[in-house]
Amino acid sequence: MEYKGYTGTVEFSVPDKCFHGRVLGITHLFTYEGNTFDELEKDFKEYIDDYLFDCEQERVKPQKPFSGTLNIRIGSELHKNIALEARKKEKP
Repeated sequence: MEYKGYTGTVEFSVPDKCFHGRVLGITHLFTYEGNTFDELEKDFKEYIDDYLFDCEQERVKPQKPFSGTLNIRIGSELHKNIALEARKKEKP
C-alpha cells in the first residue's frame, strides 16, 4: 500500500483472523490492522495522517521514507579492498 509517499505492508494473521502491516522505510515503528482490507487501508492512512500532523505540531521534519541514503556495514577489510580497487581504476 502507498499513501503520501509512505509504503506499508499487508499481511494476514490466521490465528487472529485479521490483516496487519507496518510502514516501511522509516525508523518509527508504525503498525496498523483491520478485519477487512478496507479497514486496514483506512487505519494505515490514519496513522500516516496522524504522524504528519504530530510532526507539524511539534515543528519537526517527518522522516522521508527511502531517502536515497543507504548505510551498510561491510567490515574494515572489505572496505579497504574496495577503496584500493576503486583507486586502481581511477584514470590519471
